Amino acid sequence: MGVTELRDLLNSASVPPEQKAQAEPPLVFLSKAQVLKKVPVTGPTLWAWVRQGRFPKPRDISPNKTVWIEAEVDDWIRSQPIRSYKP
Repeated sequence: MGVTELRDLLNSASVPPEQKAQAEPPLVFLSKAQVLKKVPVTGPTLWAWVRQGRFPKPRDISPNKTVWIEAEVDDWIRSQPIRSYKP
């Protein structure tokens, strides 16, 4: 066991389980298809927004799989302005 793993183990043991659950929400990964269901744009538009810094960056979890973290996508959706229409 390396130093990092040992430190993580000791840190996790000192935090009560109920506090640990409140501190960090579980990570939920979304595929590109799942992101596109939440954000109704085309794939090329999604990637353009990522490159421009207008949308959260995905994570590479393997050489052939890219995912987004659901909480980041949901936060981005909530941060978008609400469109106002003329009465």
